[in-house]
Amino acid sequence: SLQNLIGVETQMHLTCTDMNREAIAAVLDQTRQKGIQNILALRGDPLQGSDQWQSRDMRFRHAIDLVRFIREEHGDYFGIGVAGHPEGHIEAESYRTDLEFLKEKVDAGADMVLSQLFYDADLFLRFVEDCRDIGIECPIIPGIMPIHNYNTFARVTRFCRSVPKRVLEEIEPIRNDDAAIKDYGVTLLADICQTLVDAGVPGLHFYTMNLEQQVRRILEEIGVVPEKIGRPLPWRSSANVNRSEEDVRPIFWANRPKSYLARTMTWDEFPNGRWGNADSPAFGSLTNFH
Repeated sequence: SLQNLIGVETQMHLTCTDMNREAIAAVLDQTRQKGIQNILALRGDPLQGSDQWQSRDMRFRHAIDLVRFIREEHGDYFGIGVAGHPEGHIEAESYRTDLEFLKEKVDAGADMVLSQLFYDADLFLRFVEDCRDIGIECPIIPGIMPIHNYNTFARVTRFCRSVPKRVLEEIEPIRNDDAAIKDYGVTLLADICQTLVDAGVPGLHFYTMNLEQQVRRILEEIGVVPEKIGRPLPWRSSANVNRSEEDVRPIFWANRPKSYLARTMTWDEFPNGRWGNADSPAFGSLTNFH
């Protein structure tokens, strides 16, 4: 829906976790049929309840195996992204070793690098310089993780080798004040994002965790949200490659003051609204089923 109706380019996350060759091939075929052209190829995290990552198919043990398979099966159809770690992966032998692994993924066919979260702009910029020094020339996009509360912050920073001492010292006194934590996170990350934008990063990738408010506040703080978004057509153009040439739609689509989804997402009554959950008391007792 995001790509077809809203016109936002989407990227499908694909991992090796609990996947075999047949399952991966099927997912790629379905993704292509839906007109999605971007894949983020990852090894993935261990299965829930396990501390160690295990491969279901020995042909897919690392992200590079996915990159090679995608290129072999689909050529240049997909744009492929891979993960990069500004401090080195927490399981890597060393930072330099991890950089070499990243270069191998790019050489195998990756088009861009998306970074793991961090809370130090200089750390990311040094990472980019080190990547360039060893021949990684593709775009490297910083991964930004907003701070929603202390417990979430403590959990996600397990994926970092370190957190700046200044950040830990400033966040500790307000750890039990969610509103203060959010305000601090906006100020901290807006400053980081502004530094990165000024340094010329090709974009910002936010880990929203389905919580958009903090992202909006950060973007507003650095002034990158336009007051009005112009469109060449009266509707949002689809980002689906299969609908890229679409230039005609029924005229009533252009005249709706609000989208159908926005107007009906909370309706659960019948016949006044859309069909909703069959457990809704609005339906009464459903006895004449077949």
